[in-house]
Amino acid sequence: NHARQMTTQYYHNNWGNWGVLFDIVLSVYLNKANHFNFAANRLKELIAKQIDEEGVMLHEVTRENGKMGIWYSHFALQPTFIAAEILYENKVDIY
Repeated sequence: NHARQMTTQYYHNNWGNWGVLFDIVLSVYLNKANHFNFAANRLKELIAKQIDEEGVMLHEVTRENGKMGIWYSHFALQPTFIAAEILYENKVDIY
């Protein structure tokens, strides 16, 4: 429980995505359904807030004055897809 309190899932940028992934992995490992469901819902919130209708991660593409936008977008998408796959393997389809 102490490790879960240190998560970064409440951030709105890529740190949030990594924090959600951490929480999903931890909840599966510890078999904590309520933590798993909370993290799944948080991931859905992040996706809705981070990706616009055009599929652009507006917060990430503007980082470093746009010079690092692709890198930051990738760095946010990587944990998102890993988390989505773990969710899918546990009967939660967010695709």
